[in-house]
Amino acid sequence: MSPDRLIYMANQIGKYFESQHHIDPVAGIADHLRKFWDPRMRQDIIAYVEQGGGGLDLPVQQAVQSLGQWQMRIVGLAGWSGSGKTSLLAKLIPLLTARGLSVSTIKHAHHEFDIDQPGKDSWVHRQAGATEVLVASVRRYALMRELRDQQEPTLGELMAKLAPVDIVLIEGFKRDPHPKIEIHRPELGKPTLYPDDRWIMAVASPEPLADLPVPWLPLDSPAAIAAFIVDMKPEAPRP
Repeated sequence: MSPDRLIYMANQIGKYFESQHHIDPVAGIADHLRKFWDPRMRQDIIAYVEQGGGGLDLPVQQAVQSLGQWQMRIVGLAGWSGSGKTSLLAKLIPLLTARGLSVSTIKHAHHEFDIDQPGKDSWVHRQAGATEVLVASVRRYALMRELRDQQEPTLGELMAKLAPVDIVLIEGFKRDPHPKIEIHRPELGKPTLYPDDRWIMAVASPEPLADLPVPWLPLDSPAAIAAFIVDMKPEAPRP
């Protein structure tokens, strides 16, 4: 989208919130851009303001500057195999997007995983030695990179490859230092993870657990877990 179009749209939003005397216009504009603008549009308007922001009304510039200080939030779902992480994640995504939040996911998989199919053109490209293969259509695109003898990328390196969104849900990487919710099912016979991981901010289980040092969340209530994710703002591990 052209800068002129972005400026026009942002200023129109600004004029609306300036006319609403019961709302702080800067906060209203920032909230609207965060919830309703495509992540790449937000990225473009932030870059434009960093270059001077000519043509944007002052409240709009201030709102966009506050967006530039905002970062993607990471929330991991940690738990043993069979605890229901994927099922819960699939229920959380529509609950979060219904609140106007953009959501992406990262999933750690077995080292032999493959999304390609033998015999397909993209598979042939990879087998021939291509470092990266990008398959694109009118609906989606997928970029595959062959690591071969390279080290597996870190979670931080993978995060850098994502387009900006409000929340990134992580499945796996349970030993990495990022805010997490533990998914615990006692019937699996596995120990809880929170005693050895100070980045676990809550435990979701079918029934409350005794002596928890973190909030308990009902595993059968994805809405309650989604609300916790929206409100959580951890910047450091638990003491």
